[in-house]
Amino acid sequence: MPAGEAEQLYRLADAHHRAGRLGDAEGVYRQILRHDPRHPQALHGLGKIAYEADQLDAAIQLFGKALAQRPEYDECYTSLGNALREKGDVEGAVAAYRRAAEIQPGYPAVHNNLGNALKDLGEVDGAVAEYQLALAMRPDFADARLNLGMALLLRGDFAEGWAAYESRREIRDLPFTQPRWDGSELNGRRILLHCRQGLGDVIQFVRFASILAERGGRVILSCRPELRRWLQGQCGIRQTVLPTDPLPEFDVHCPLLSLPHVLGTTLQTLPAKAPYLSVDPELLRSWAERVDQRPGGLRVGLTWACNPLPRRNRKRTIGLPNMAPLSKVPGVRFFSLQKGPHAADAKTPNDFDPIDWSDDLYDFADTAALVANLDLVITCDTSVAHVAGALGVPVWVGVPFPGDWRWLMNRSDSPWYPTMRLFRQPRPGDWPAVINDMARQLSELAVQSGPCRR
Repeated sequence: MPAGEAEQLYRLADAHHRAGRLGDAEGVYRQILRHDPRHPQALHGLGKIAYEADQLDAAIQLFGKALAQRPEYDECYTSLGNALREKGDVEGAVAAYRRAAEIQPGYPAVHNNLGNALKDLGEVDGAVAEYQLALAMRPDFADARLNLGMALLLRGDFAEGWAAYESRREIRDLPFTQPRWDGSELNGRRILLHCRQGLGDVIQFVRFASILAERGGRVILSCRPELRRWLQGQCGIRQTVLPTDPLPEFDVHCPLLSLPHVLGTTLQTLPAKAPYLSVDPELLRSWAERVDQRPGGLRVGLTWACNPLPRRNRKRTIGLPNMAPLSKVPGVRFFSLQKGPHAADAKTPNDFDPIDWSDDLYDFADTAALVANLDLVITCDTSVAHVAGALGVPVWVGVPFPGDWRWLMNRSDSPWYPTMRLFRQPRPGDWPAVINDMARQLSELAVQSGPCRR
């Protein structure tokens, strides 16, 4: 195939790829490779399609073939770094990103990616330096500023961290014509709080609504249906609406996760009192009757998996089989709190044989009522951790290395939740160390608790 024809075909494949027509792009890439099996750009393009399909081994192999043909291919080194990081070879990813930066100095995206990989290794100061370098090259690089914010929050620098965290995507295209709240006196004004992030984020940050109510704000909360019944009327919230509902009249609005920034929240002023959420008394009694019918020792709720999407959630999932050492502790009765695709794990043969009422946990009001009737919750880093923490129920959270920004660094406690204990991976992927530590401490707790129950 003449070089000019190959270049024309590659441009066609690349156009398909950028437009999201991956099947068409793959067909043209393969057409090029039938005539020239060593074409580096076509190999790289196929590798990116494999990466997007979560076929990491195939992607890494294709990137390696492309680099063998074109050793100075900086973009391919970046793609290789992305695939290696996703696969868990973070040190390999760092090396790939550094090579890309050597070949193409002054490319801010490479330094942003390198910062992410360094943060994965727990080298947070190095990550901050890379994000800052990316921003020096491109001051409007919102993703780098957001990553900088999360790194600063991770190491406890709330003042600068909250400000940089304002670069998150949900803020870039806010659809409201009403002004955004600037921290001024509310004096009876209606303020709409909204959040496009996870359910756990809403539970964690809804505490700030109380401050707005105390300042005279008439608080309206937009939240997903899973939370609406539980949060209605709590923390000074006068009205809850669904994101799909017509909005009521309001005067100002604020993203829920922007409240710490607007309020100037520091580690010292963080509103950490718990419980700050409660459970409907009738619902609490209803679940208490069910729990009381299942005697068997210390009552421990379990959650073992996060939503598998997006990809970054996967390393937070522990998995029910990995929790097996907990099942060997005598004097404990386990209750499944797991929802979503992994709820079925409790119904298949496992070491725990937990009480599984997950089909009856219709929303977070039910989950909160069950949690409030337990002695302890053991969970991965997911929304159930926030439910227990907000209710003031003892909760142990398995945290992947190095941990999400909200859990800070090198701490076994949380300034957000007084009843929470953090069990951190000593190294990436080391859930056995976490679970074995939990099992030892659970055994001690079961002995101390004895036969008495609340």
